[in-house]
Amino acid sequence: MQYAQNLSAGFARFEKQAYLLIALAAYAIFAMAVTDTTFDVASQQVRDWTEGTFGLLVAFGVLATGLAMTIVKHSLMWLVLAVGVALAATMGPGILDSMFTATL
Repeated sequence: MQYAQNLSAGFARFEKQAYLLIALAAYAIFAMAVTDTTFDVASQQVRDWTEGTFGLLVAFGVLATGLAMTIVKHSLMWLVLAVGVALAATMGPGILDSMFTATL
């Protein structure tokens, strides 16, 4: 019985060290990802598309499709879904950018 208690205490200590190691590795990866500039041009191009007139055109298209489906199916869920997709498409890149460029 004593052996089992000693063994479980050893695993508990190892578990704390493993969590600390994982947290430190994640912090290092996030810190490295913030300073990486490999895909800056591509990400800026996609952001310009989604926040510009192309993104507005896609948002209007999604809203028109949602409105048409609402009329055909007699359910407001299609319109609510279309509004959610349009908001995510136009505001999503800014939110993602602010999440990944936040300083720790």
